[in-house]
Amino acid sequence: MKTLYKYVAKEFIFPFLIGIVGFIIFVSVEVLYQLSSIIVQNHVSILNLFALIYYYIPQFISMGMPVGVLLAIFWVLSNFSSRRELMAFQVHGINLKRIVIPFLMVSLILSIFTYLIANFVVPSFSTQASNYLEKYVYHSSFPSVQTNTFFKAGNNYFYVNSFDPKTEQFGSVMISNLSGNDVTVTYAQSAYFKDGKWYLSDGRMYTLKNDLMTFDMSFKTMKLDINEDIVQFLRSQKKPQEMSSGQLMEQIKLFRKLGLDADSFIVELYSRYANALGALIIAFFGVPFSLFFGIKSKAWSAIITFVLVVLYQGSGAWLNAIGQNGMIDPVIAAWLPDIIFGIIGLLFFLLLDSRLFFRIKESMVRLIS
Repeated sequence: MKTLYKYVAKEFIFPFLIGIVGFIIFVSVEVLYQLSSIIVQNHVSILNLFALIYYYIPQFISMGMPVGVLLAIFWVLSNFSSRRELMAFQVHGINLKRIVIPFLMVSLILSIFTYLIANFVVPSFSTQASNYLEKYVYHSSFPSVQTNTFFKAGNNYFYVNSFDPKTEQFGSVMISNLSGNDVTVTYAQSAYFKDGKWYLSDGRMYTLKNDLMTFDMSFKTMKLDINEDIVQFLRSQKKPQEMSSGQLMEQIKLFRKLGLDADSFIVELYSRYANALGALIIAFFGVPFSLFFGIKSKAWSAIITFVLVVLYQGSGAWLNAIGQNGMIDPVIAAWLPDIIFGIIGLLFFLLLDSRLFFRIKESMVRLIS
């Protein structure tokens, strides 16, 4: 079996790289297309565009792993079939179910690699991409504030729901201070920052100790002394995609403690795990699928890869949006594409080497041919 593992790994590398590179080129063009009007209006240079794409590459690689894996599986098994190697394996006592194993081993390594990139490389590169986009594409000197922004300054945690750059007014601001078991929360419908001070309007302040309220008051206006520059707050903000798994866990714990909606952080955390396993899940689905339908054409391999990946990643993006809006459990939303493709892959796997498999395969081969 070691010889088979090495042989599969060797055959796997070239089509896998083709799939990854092709995916990176495709999504890079898509990003530039979406920004095309801004690029023209702001006279963005070619060098700046290449620099921007560079910051997106780790994210594209992690997203493209299932594409590379699935294309490589179809490509390798197509070669095995056309060269009669699948028949040779079976003649030497290697059944189809055992052929799945080396592909799973390679994909497991790629899944681990995907998680390492997604957790330790993508967050920092995403932050740099956002900053580069603001500075060199939108030509903005003031960092933008995203909806549902959460950031930390000193001992205070700031939650900003919205920001109007024209008036520099913040909407739905929450400032939380954690000291031991005490949590002091200050909420305001609107706020602005000037000369080192926060000016809050139409708000409420309360203190919780061991989950019991010990202080509660409402106010029309309030002034808070803040010694740090608001720009530094905004530059230190991180969206869920820009956080490591450890930071996401901390945010989820904090949001739950403060009674805030943590669904966006939960979806991002578990999606990161689910996407990392994407290469393995796609392999568990793709190998039996390819053996089942006997795909021999390289063109059909590329077409079917595109369709299946769109279904897998498209459903994932759709379910993540639903989970972030609280329409279904965020954990289920993150894992559902993997669960669905895993179950279908298991059914195909169980059918391998069965009489029903050979009957259906014969019929499918005739239909495709």
